[in-house]
Amino acid sequence: MKPIVSFTTEPEFLIESEETISLYNFSLNEPPPDTGITVNINAPNLSEFDLSKAQIEGGKITLDEELEEQLQNALDGTRAAEIPGAAVAIVSPFGSWFAASGVSRLEDNTPLEPNDRFEIGSITKTFVATTVLQLVEEGKLSLQDTLTTLLPESITADIPNSEKITLKQLLQHTSGIADYVDVLFTQAAIDATVFLQEWEPEELVDLTDGVEPFFEPGESWRYSSTNFILAGLIIEAVTGNNIAAEIRTRILEPLNLENTFFAKEEEIPGGYISGYWDFDGNGSLDNISVANISWTWAAGAMVSNTQDLDTFARSLFKGDLLEPQTLEQMLDTIPTTDPVNYSSYGLGVGTIESPNRFWYIHRGQTLGYRSNMWYSPEDDLTYIELINGFSRDNLVRDILPPFREGIADENFNFTITEQSAQISLPVVNDGETEGEEIVTFTLETGEEYEVDANAQTGTFSIFDTSDEVNIIKPIVSFTSEPELLIESQETVSLLNFSLSETPPELGTTVTIKSSDLSEFNLNSIEIQGGEINLVGDDELNFTITEQNAQISLPVANDGETEGEEIATFTIEEGNRYEINPDAQTTTFSILDSLEQLILTPVADDNTTEIIDLSSFGNREITAEYTISREADFDNQVYFYAVDDINGNIDNLAPGADGYLQAALENIVHQEAFETSDDNTESGTIQMEAGSIIAPMIIVDGTLEQGKSGEVTVYLPYSGSNGSDRFDHIKMLNSNTFGFEDLPNGGDQDFNDIVIVFDKLSA
Repeated sequence: MKPIVSFTTEPEFLIESEETISLYNFSLNEPPPDTGITVNINAPNLSEFDLSKAQIEGGKITLDEELEEQLQNALDGTRAAEIPGAAVAIVSPFGSWFAASGVSRLEDNTPLEPNDRFEIGSITKTFVATTVLQLVEEGKLSLQDTLTTLLPESITADIPNSEKITLKQLLQHTSGIADYVDVLFTQAAIDATVFLQEWEPEELVDLTDGVEPFFEPGESWRYSSTNFILAGLIIEAVTGNNIAAEIRTRILEPLNLENTFFAKEEEIPGGYISGYWDFDGNGSLDNISVANISWTWAAGAMVSNTQDLDTFARSLFKGDLLEPQTLEQMLDTIPTTDPVNYSSYGLGVGTIESPNRFWYIHRGQTLGYRSNMWYSPEDDLTYIELINGFSRDNLVRDILPPFREGIADENFNFTITEQSAQISLPVVNDGETEGEEIVTFTLETGEEYEVDANAQTGTFSIFDTSDEVNIIKPIVSFTSEPELLIESQETVSLLNFSLSETPPELGTTVTIKSSDLSEFNLNSIEIQGGEINLVGDDELNFTITEQNAQISLPVANDGETEGEEIATFTIEEGNRYEINPDAQTTTFSILDSLEQLILTPVADDNTTEIIDLSSFGNREITAEYTISREADFDNQVYFYAVDDINGNIDNLAPGADGYLQAALENIVHQEAFETSDDNTESGTIQMEAGSIIAPMIIVDGTLEQGKSGEVTVYLPYSGSNGSDRFDHIKMLNSNTFGFEDLPNGGDQDFNDIVIVFDKLSA
């Protein structure tokens, strides 16, 4: 048996100014399997919520399989020939994706796995900057300390302006110090073995001896890895510990980053994948993993994988590693002179702005490896890209757009791993005055589970401030007219709303559900006393601003022959209003044309048949008829109309005292069918359509005598004539009545007088 999933939400009201947290509760009638139960939630209003602050218990949000396949195809198709392998992670509150493409070793075509380790290059700088800022928080360092106060003269003596360069300028790349990497690559063009030797940090700094600085300290910005070699030396000087040990104690262990290491400074169990580069330019990729990574030390010697970098990025930028004030200093950026790589730069962290969002980022590159770590604070989205080759192109261009489009859909998947699960999501405070907004989330049906029909939908009312909530709930009555809509005439349907009192200043917003909206011309909708906020596939969201409001909605003429169709509209329950239970749902009958109007026989409890004209609404009806006679019967035949399908009038049952007089009072037009012996005649009469109509016979008298009770009037109800049991009128088929000349005797074949209704039209 399939598990039954119940879905509820709380609380009823969300206040934007207070960033109220909405709760989405899931419960199963039995424990889920080890793989969990994946359900789908229809969520068309996710933009109203702060996705960056989502918290999940008892499950996880997962991507649709089709989207995952699309992303994998994008990764495989984007990876260039010079990139043997690539691992990518995209992590967001509403779905995450970890994937790999290609190989980790060209020599034996070992497939690359999503959790494989790579050299991460200059992303190391963000780890180093975080460590420095923690030491600042502890009072062991100040960002205004200068090189000469932090490092020995043996290191600073040959650094121009060392007495003026501050720790902040090192982390911000505004020191002006020349980049030792430029010098190293110049040497490598003559002797590539420089990348094979063991380098000490001080030797890397010495490479810049005699090289002119880029600019005076603080006067501009230029990326220089020398800054972070010096920052690493400062960490070791102030703590007396190895830099790798400090990073492990302060960051790696607290975050449980089991696949992140400082290469050469600590052992890496299992190692990491090979890197490739056409180093000699002969057109083939070289495995250059033999290079000694000591040449990059605190500027880029760390090793990690996509999962660890995601954890590090979101922990850092969400405030788990630094105090708020310190993190604010880290992210206080200035414009760069290298907008291709960084739009601006803070302390060990850069930024970039794509067409769709703002990112905090850091890039990295070593021999045979390239890396990207991006984090979007707006929607708590992380993008990690690691490759074991050399390329100036970023895979993100082809991979992130389909991911963004996929999670921007109006649905998301939630895998429930415990019997009870919950998603918490604060409402966004956008600072705008919008009044009450209604948002609805629905648990969709699925093949692997059943849905609790009584706990499938959750609705929130969102207000700008708490003051808006303290409003008396008006009672909403909902009616419609007319009952019958003709497509060929594009009849206009009227949806009428009335409130028990004047609506509040921002209006009362109601949701009208209908699975039949496609039957109407929504382009010609007209509104009085309100405003349409949303027109969906099966609902209208309508803010009523006056005590009486109306929506005019023409039926659509699709040119197809479909016969009678029924369209139903219902006001959904809401938090800010009550519903008149007697005026909550309305129904229309829709016909292609007037010619489709037919007579519908309806039987009462005593099996006598009458004609139901309720589908005509409150219209005047033209009845075309033919009357034929076989016997001498000098009577007049009239129509009468009653409002109850069972024949009840003014709480009187058929045959009760006063019933006849009450029925006759409902005659709407008094034209009679005049008959004579052995005669056939045709004609038309006019009447107002009520709920039902039927012919009646005035016996041996006039209508006035019948109304006054002076003569007998036979009604089409069995038993209304007492013990005689005379059925004086009988429906012979869908449009024909037969009359007998009773009670004076005679046959009972109902052919003495026959009335045929040839056509009814409105």
